[in-house]
Amino acid sequence: MAALSVGVMLMSLFTVIQDSAMVTQSQWIESHNPYDYSVDPLAGSDQSVPFAVAAELRRKPELAHVAAVDGTKTEVNGHPSDVGAVEASAYGSLFRPNVRSGSLADFTAGTVAVSNELAATLHLKLGDTVKVATPRAGTVTARLSLIYQVYTGHGIDWFDVLLPRDDFLRGFAPAGDSQVRILAREGVNIVDSRSAVQDVVSALHLLHIGSLAEKKSDLAGSARSTLTLFTVMLAMAILIAVLGIANTLSLSAVERSRESALLRALGLSRGGMMKMLWVETVLTALLGTLIGMLLGVSFAGAFEQLIGHSQGGAVLSVPIAKLVAYALIATGASLCAALLPGSRAARASVVAALADA
Repeated sequence: MAALSVGVMLMSLFTVIQDSAMVTQSQWIESHNPYDYSVDPLAGSDQSVPFAVAAELRRKPELAHVAAVDGTKTEVNGHPSDVGAVEASAYGSLFRPNVRSGSLADFTAGTVAVSNELAATLHLKLGDTVKVATPRAGTVTARLSLIYQVYTGHGIDWFDVLLPRDDFLRGFAPAGDSQVRILAREGVNIVDSRSAVQDVVSALHLLHIGSLAEKKSDLAGSARSTLTLFTVMLAMAILIAVLGIANTLSLSAVERSRESALLRALGLSRGGMMKMLWVETVLTALLGTLIGMLLGVSFAGAFEQLIGHSQGGAVLSVPIAKLVAYALIATGASLCAALLPGSRAARASVVAALADA
């Protein structure tokens, strides 16, 4: 039972953590990085999105908001960082930074915004001077006016540093945008809004149309792959636990042969004998599974609380259906493990067992 509890605890722990991570990712994107479509260069190509693409998309009546996104790598106060910029009109619609310190109203020309992680690494606070290395304007000095929360390590796209877009274009002079994000107009169906984007992008073969649904699907697929790996590994632990239960029941049947024979002599049928061992097995499996699940969910909840405290928000999601499935599988496997010892105990000779000293 202890071995079964450990196996179920680990499976429950990883399942709840993985499900919570997917729900948190989804909510974080919808709250802070909402978009319907994105136009990106094909993976592995050096192509950028021509500036004209965003302008053409803005002319489509099916689309409510179009925002260009620019990004590159450079040094900020001598530290390698991802630096990005988005159009000012996109803040509050397509981009909603989780502000930790400062205000978006103060994020104007000559200022800079940094993530909470970079601010901690470089020991920065509001009003400090930040130096950004640029190829066209040399080292640009800006005042830190905004510190925002990032959610790193969970597949969420964001930058270490944000510059006002005019300052970014002046300092880095990119050949095109890194990405264009789009919100469809309310009331326009998916087919029409995507067709409007396709009309603009179809002639540019090195560009790809993505969507928020695809982004969530990719994140979920990655999470499922990780969970599958852990499930296979932990299933071996549960298999060992079930074999342990079978071994324990076999020893128990041998040790209690006289008691079992007495029950048979008093009128207990062979079927009743097997049912008695099955009930014992089910109680053992259910108790071990329940203890394992309670421990797994408790540890997962503590972990999510820790992540939420450090990352600025995490959602605890308990997939009841999966946990119930684990319980049924563990109980069913334990019942299968009881077949052989139960059958052996039921077939034993009553007279021989009673005569055994």
